Amino acid sequence: MKNTFVEKICNVGKTAFAADIGRKVDELSRYARYKLKDQWEFIYFELPIDEEMFTFTMREPLVIRPVRRNDIKRIEADIFPFISLAEQHDVRKHMSIIGSKGFNCFIAEKDNIMVHYFLVYDKALASPLIHTPFDQTKIGDGDAYLGSAFTSPHARGMWIMPYSLSKICEYLKSETDATRALLLVNKYTPGAVGFYKRLGFREIENACSSGPVAAVKGNMLKMWNKK
Repeated sequence: MKNTFVEKICNVGKTAFAADIGRKVDELSRYARYKLKDQWEFIYFELPIDEEMFTFTMREPLVIRPVRRNDIKRIEADIFPFISLAEQHDVRKHMSIIGSKGFNCFIAEKDNIMVHYFLVYDKALASPLIHTPFDQTKIGDGDAYLGSAFTSPHARGMWIMPYSLSKICEYLKSETDATRALLLVNKYTPGAVGFYKRLGFREIENACSSGPVAAVKGNMLKMWNKK
């Protein structure tokens, strides 16, 4: 009987260990794919904020506003069921810095339900953009960065994104020193490139300073020089 109990404990331990190893392998695989492939398929856009801005009026009863700390539980309840675990982790990480200078998040509510979020960094030089292949010599002090965004499936088709972007641009123009907003999309995201171009965003030519092979060689050289 004791042996059976011990065996059960060992089996549970083995199962948990295997699951943990599986998660780590999956994380490493996704990280490698991102570094070697995905991040090199970004298309970078710019939108001059000091020029005449686009405006968009919603026909639906919708509220767009900056997020508050007490919104976090509602975001988890209303939006998390529609996004991946990796995206949930990323949102939680950003929600933890709500109130920090230079970071904001705009949310959309419809019928008192959270249906959309859009991350905003007042300074692109202090944003996740600097961890992409984007040529940092092309980033200035007057550049803001528009990070990840999501709209719940049942709220799509109501043009929430343009309305959210118009509110964000109003905020950047009136509350920050930003004169340009930067944004990136994966070139394989359906309709994303045409969508942002229709809103006035311009594609930045030659945005990356090197390709994946050159980047890997550069990182290896840096590691070698540290020895």
